[in-house]
Amino acid sequence: HTITCDPITHLSAKNFARDERVATIRASGGLAATRMNSPHHEQPCDGLILSGGRGTRVGGRDKGLMSINGVTGVQQAVDLLRPMCRTLYVSANRNLEQYTAIRDVTILRDLRSGFPGPLAALEAAADMPLSPLLLILPNDMPGLSAEVPGRLLARAREGAVDIVYASDGVREQYLCACVRSCCLQGAGDLLDMGEHRVRKWIATLRSEVLVVEDLEQAGPVNKNRVEDWDLSP
Repeated sequence: HTITCDPITHLSAKNFARDERVATIRASGGLAATRMNSPHHEQPCDGLILSGGRGTRVGGRDKGLMSINGVTGVQQAVDLLRPMCRTLYVSANRNLEQYTAIRDVTILRDLRSGFPGPLAALEAAADMPLSPLLLILPNDMPGLSAEVPGRLLARAREGAVDIVYASDGVREQYLCACVRSCCLQGAGDLLDMGEHRVRKWIATLRSEVLVVEDLEQAGPVNKNRVEDWDLSP
């Protein structure tokens, strides 16, 4: 079935919960103090950077801490989203000392063990006091142009759908997206049913694809090989 929610008025009580299961570590800066209701075109947005995987495709390395041109993948994502977002979250499950050294972010750990995948990061984010919209970005698109998340956010602010995600017209980038924060609740429900695929979660939402024909030129897509990086911790 399809889940829909009002991006302004529907803020689940779970968003404000401080359940002991939520393992969060706040770096300097902390959470924004208030969340203001706004017209669609002014809806505030938070950001979530996905860096909590096991790094299987890069030999078990922590991809977020691997570098290109001397800057880590996670730091490049932080720098990209910071101007657009009120609060930045980073999903991380190891090397926490290095992640907490990043300024003005909140680190989220999965609520489940065993690296269950991106849906677990969304589940953890659902417990946070989020803005109405959430920009999601993986840690392995280090050259991505700010134009792409900017366009995702602009389209999401129009309020017609629950999630907008990028595509180059051939392959969908489900984790380069902007979603209504109230829709994150369904991620945990799918994990409870043994489903780990992000596209199955998106199938429960009203979705729209933003086709960026030069996505690969605008920013290298999914650096999944060790040789794509210049530093492998």
